[in-house]
Amino acid sequence: MRKILWNMTWLIIRPLLRIFCGLEVKGLENLQNLKSPLIVAAAIHANYIDSYVLGAALPFNSPLFPIRYMTAPEYIRMPLLGWFIRAYGAYPLEKDVNLEKTLEKSVYLLKEKQAVGVFVEGRLSKDGFFQAIKPGAAFLALKTNLPVLPVGMSGTFGLTLLNFLLRRKKIKVVFGQPIFPAKETALIDKDSVGEFTQLINKKIRELI
Repeated sequence: MRKILWNMTWLIIRPLLRIFCGLEVKGLENLQNLKSPLIVAAAIHANYIDSYVLGAALPFNSPLFPIRYMTAPEYIRMPLLGWFIRAYGAYPLEKDVNLEKTLEKSVYLLKEKQAVGVFVEGRLSKDGFFQAIKPGAAFLALKTNLPVLPVGMSGTFGLTLLNFLLRRKKIKVVFGQPIFPAKETALIDKDSVGEFTQLINKKIRELI
């Protein structure tokens, strides 16, 4: 059901982004032989539509569909929008708990062989620039020994309906080479998560 919805959304959004935003996609060669489960680590997160833009940048019927994203609980509870967000595969972020508890659902989904999407900055950019990233993607990779697909996104900051219709924005999505955690990783501590977080940060910066 969710994969069908992702494909239907792709058929609508992809042409619109190509026509009105000149959608440019690079790095598709880095997706070869990739399939779920993995962690999709993306930035710059500058607009609420970023998850749909990222989906439209992937090939139609991608083996990564559906990508599951965490979102704030208040969005899930909204009457109409909440239903669509849930149908699309989003799930509520558990706040005010430690990192492991926050990502418990994400670990479960990865073990169920689904792709999990993480906007690594942890919030919307207020100025359109890349912010310091959070350790969530690194923790998930080390916890599950699964690869991280770095994604650089630009052009969605300040995108409004008017800007969209007037073709004032150009959107670009770049897929990097997958980053694999060291096989010998046995201990997930602050240092190992910090080091892998910095590696993800470096790889995403190279794509923006």
